[in-house]
Amino acid sequence: MNTQNVLNELRTNGYFVSKEHFSIKDSTLTLAENLTNDESYKVGRAHRTSTPEQVNGELVSLVSNSEIEEIFKSIVPGITCQDIFITHEYKNDLMERNNWLHFDRLRCLKAMVYLTDVEEGCGALSLVPGSHKQGKELRHNFKEAESYEKKPNRIELDYPELMTAPIPIYAGAGTLILFDTDIFHKGGDVADNKERKIIRSHWYPDFEWRVNS
Repeated sequence: MNTQNVLNELRTNGYFVSKEHFSIKDSTLTLAENLTNDESYKVGRAHRTSTPEQVNGELVSLVSNSEIEEIFKSIVPGITCQDIFITHEYKNDLMERNNWLHFDRLRCLKAMVYLTDVEEGCGALSLVPGSHKQGKELRHNFKEAESYEKKPNRIELDYPELMTAPIPIYAGAGTLILFDTDIFHKGGDVADNKERKIIRSHWYPDFEWRVNS
């Protein structure tokens, strides 16, 4: 990846996509499948950890490596990989919060990799290019709110006048997506007999930055 081109895309559009950036081996997919054993995730199974170093190196290197670190630190000096999520979405009878078009109530930069091919019906990550600037303004409007749960961040429900159809990212396994979570985004809407398997990392320096940046 050309670092300057990636930075330009992130600053202008709020995201960057490199299709089939990695070759996903069967062993990598098996490692991910063995970890996704949290069935409390409404739309499938998940694994979350705030200790990325405990995730197998073959997996974590997809979303936390020197290339990604260089790019993110060019935007936010001192930023580090804080969380790892692995999800397998295959249920469509319940709505998780991520299924709504939204911006994150606490900002971070994310790196996501598709572990399987994501075609129509597979719950592609979908984004509204350039909306990270407006998302930042909306997030700042409620930064003093005491209750995290009451911070309004779902576009269809809380800001219907701003609703814009997002662009789905259909791409093969190994696709890398970098994005600023102030962007309007959604993912995980799967059709019958479809699925999505992904791994993602959350990067931020500290809680204060997540609120005030």
